[in-house]
Amino acid sequence: MMNPASGRAQLIVARRVVTGLLLFACFVMLFRFTVTDRSGEDGETCENVAPKSESVKPVIMFKTTFFGSPMTSDLGYDNCNNDCEFVNDYDPKNLNADVLVYHHRNIPDVSTDTLHCRQTPTVLFTMESPVNTEISDNLLNQFDYVLSYRNGTLNSKRPYDRFVNISPSSHKDTYYNVSEVREAILAKKKPLLVLVSHCSTPSKREVYIEALSQYIPVTVLGSCSDSPCDEECQRQAIRDHYFHLSFENSICEDYVTEKFWRMKELIVPVVLSRQIVAQVAPGDSFIAVDDFSSAAELAVFLYRLMEDERRYEGYFNWTKSYLKTTAPTTAACELCTSILSNRAAFAHPGPHPQFTAPAVESWLNSGHCQDNFALRYLSHDEYNVITIFPPLTSFGRKIAYTFGFSATFMFVSFFIMLIVRRIALRTTHSPIPKL
Repeated sequence: MMNPASGRAQLIVARRVVTGLLLFACFVMLFRFTVTDRSGEDGETCENVAPKSESVKPVIMFKTTFFGSPMTSDLGYDNCNNDCEFVNDYDPKNLNADVLVYHHRNIPDVSTDTLHCRQTPTVLFTMESPVNTEISDNLLNQFDYVLSYRNGTLNSKRPYDRFVNISPSSHKDTYYNVSEVREAILAKKKPLLVLVSHCSTPSKREVYIEALSQYIPVTVLGSCSDSPCDEECQRQAIRDHYFHLSFENSICEDYVTEKFWRMKELIVPVVLSRQIVAQVAPGDSFIAVDDFSSAAELAVFLYRLMEDERRYEGYFNWTKSYLKTTAPTTAACELCTSILSNRAAFAHPGPHPQFTAPAVESWLNSGHCQDNFALRYLSHDEYNVITIFPPLTSFGRKIAYTFGFSATFMFVSFFIMLIVRRIALRTTHSPIPKL
């Protein structure tokens, strides 16, 4: 049997060991926080950073990938004149460039510890709206420009796509002819398609879609449904449907979702805000929710369009003027032009130069985003039904359907048994015939 005194001694030793380990862990964390971070601030970590050298051509250095691919290809530097040098370099110690460009979604993939050592401005590249552009406060102060879909952040922008006019030199494979458009219309059999990846959104598009589905069939594909759909599946779905709900996940100034441009595959897009989309597309090429007072009114309009082939075909008038191919991006060329036109400003040293373009924080705060936009265009009754009795999840629907079917089956079975029993009783108690 263990001596009680010996047991207490072992317990004391164990407590001291645990206490010592905790103190050591706290010391290591304190050392990393105070020593490592302070060395960056006083310039010790900048000793190995390559100094900026003067070059004849401005150097635009991409410090991250674009979702795993070189950013040079996405920003279209191949279309530029040979006025700037474009470099993909992910070494955090090499800041030797006129401009450093970071894609915000891929910033976690690289080290940003030496950004404070830079002697040139940095550009935050994002395709998302301000609502979906998440960046820590520490990094926020390390960026001077934003390259995005919006006007006013640089003399350069990168939209998802745009219309390009048909020219005499355009190859016939780059635009639609009349017979192709009519053939595509005749192949359509289903009303509405929606391809979604964000299930819950600031615009509340999911609520509007649920309300609309009460009046007209809506095919929902993507990660927010029970029906995942690859690219070929999406192309086939677009061929089958008349309309595509190209609803933005957030309603912000100038922001047009990339899904809107599926219209180039010959489907009529339905968007949330006419004012925003009218800046990039002809007004007769899309349908806008904010033109209608309710989901029911929109559904009636869509049904009438499906019944009127000539009127529906009018939404493809854009094919007579514009190419069907994805437009080449000129963002890299425009960025190069901006540097060449004002290289003295871009050469300004320090982390907070007084550039003419808006800072990142200003851009994030000036997006004029509107929450719950889609809810404004539901009728009072539609809003109450959807919000008081919210849509069930797919699992919830399965349970509800199973319960409803079981209850109905039991009720019908009980009713049949009751009828059979009554017939049996009447037969049993029927009067004996007289002889």
